[in-house]
Amino acid sequence: LEDTIVVVTADHGEEFGDHGSIGHARTLHEELIRVPLVVRIPGQEPQRIDDPVALVDLYPTVLSALGTEVPAGRVGQDIRPGGPGLQPGRVVYSETSRGARLRAAIQGPWKVIREGRMPQPAVYDLGRDPLEQASLPIASAPEAQDLTRALDAWWGALKDEAREEATLDLG
Repeated sequence: LEDTIVVVTADHGEEFGDHGSIGHARTLHEELIRVPLVVRIPGQEPQRIDDPVALVDLYPTVLSALGTEVPAGRVGQDIRPGGPGLQPGRVVYSETSRGARLRAAIQGPWKVIREGRMPQPAVYDLGRDPLEQASLPIASAPEAQDLTRALDAWWGALKDEAREEATLDLG
């Protein structure tokens, strides 16, 4: 155990009627995307991290802990305490294509969820409404407007990357 990295996590949570669904992958509300993440790295003191992180951060974190260079262009950041990946104001993204095509972005207390091509996103202030009971009008929150633009840019980049990969696969 003294030279073993241990990771405990889940790929999703479960919804039990919280937002009108049972199961998982049909929404991007907190009960589905906020999952446990425990990483034990030998020689590193235990510490709780309250900054938002994503499961894509595990790969670069483990590689960095092993002293291995993270390949260029990889998504995710080294999230070890004191490392470069824990940045104030970082945006964390989520997506699912099961049922409706959903994508979400979280930054600080703000969360935006977009469905397909729907023009108006669902906006939540998780600091005041952690159970996401009442979506706010986007016009009432300039922070959510900025976050929506960041979400749309991230989504556009993902689609461009997928098109590029499909072209490469075709030869």
